[in-house]
Amino acid sequence: IELFLEAVKQLNEDDLKIKFTLVCRKDELRAERETLSKYFNEQWLKIIHTSNKSELKALYAKSDLGVSVLVRSDYTNMCMPIKLGEYLSHGLPLIATAGDEIKRFIETNQCGFICDDNVEDIKHQIQRIYENETILKEKQQNIYKTIESNTWNNRIDMLERGLEIKK
Repeated sequence: IELFLEAVKQLNEDDLKIKFTLVCRKDELRAERETLSKYFNEQWLKIIHTSNKSELKALYAKSDLGVSVLVRSDYTNMCMPIKLGEYLSHGLPLIATAGDEIKRFIETNQCGFICDDNVEDIKHQIQRIYENETILKEKQQNIYKTIESNTWNNRIDMLERGLEIKK
């Protein structure tokens, strides 16, 4: 998350005013305190500790994007974060540093933005999003198609079709 915080800090210094809400568990924040403490007094940063569904729903309603930060590894190359589904179910496009699977999903469904895991690329993506309102709206519209095509029934149908081809 430090890469995203640094990117947002630099963008705010460059006069692209962005607010960032970091929702995390207290223990996770404590574990990263040394690294993240330099951002704690920033006016654009709000840190919230909650897992309450109604509180999260209210936060999502005020948000433009969901953020997923994964350190690249064999596991993260094949996993799909639970937050991906949660963000999409609340109509939030995702901006992510990603492993192979999440990157494939986001690119195939055009429901978010992929960043390399460096501050410059994250800044570039965020700036591109907020300088062109239509790009964010397009991703939001694609979320509805993504959700519809990724229901359990549609996934089972897709699997059945795939197995029939191999017979």
